[in-house]
Amino acid sequence: MAERTDAELLRAACGHAPAFRDFYDRHGRRIYTFHLGRTRDPDAAHDLTAETFAQAWLSRRRFVDGAAGSALP
Repeated sequence: MAERTDAELLRAACGHAPAFRDFYDRHGRRIYTFHLGRTRDPDAAHDLTAETFAQAWLSRRRFVDGAAGSALP
C-alpha cells in the first residue's frame, strides 16, 4: 500500500486523530530542527514545534493542497 500524502493525512485527521500522529511523526523532527537552527535554544525549539503542530491541528480542516499532497512549501 502506498504511503498517504500529507493532504490525505490531514483530511483523515478531521475524523480520526491518529492520522495526525502520522503527520507529526513524518515532520516533527524536521520542524524541530528548523526551529532549533533559528533559536539555538532546545527548549524554545520544542515550544515552537509544539505550537506549530497545535496550529496545524486547529487549521487541519482548512488545509488546501497546493503542493501535490505535501504540506511543505
